[in-house]
Amino acid sequence: MQHEINANDSLSHRIQLLGIEDGLQLSVSLGMTEGVRGSANYITQHASNPDDVAVVLKIHIDTKTEQLSTTSLVLEYPEELGEGGWTHFVIGITYYFTKYFYVY
Repeated sequence: MQHEINANDSLSHRIQLLGIEDGLQLSVSLGMTEGVRGSANYITQHASNPDDVAVVLKIHIDTKTEQLSTTSLVLEYPEELGEGGWTHFVIGITYYFTKYFYVY
């Protein structure tokens, strides 16, 4: 489990904390995302009182990882892997969740 607690309430830090990609970062920074709803509202929320402090708790937990043996792939599918047409294949999947708690 990984966690991060932060009291920095700047817009740029919120964007970084959420891992928002560059194109959306620009839209948010320029105020082009008015009308967001639900948990996305976190991006545009601000403390109503200058004396208030907003604290964000970010929790990331990897719940399960499943992996395939590359040896078993070669033994089970030698024709498909030997033709040279494959550039990528999945050998593992990690299940996880990330939760954000935003408190004034």
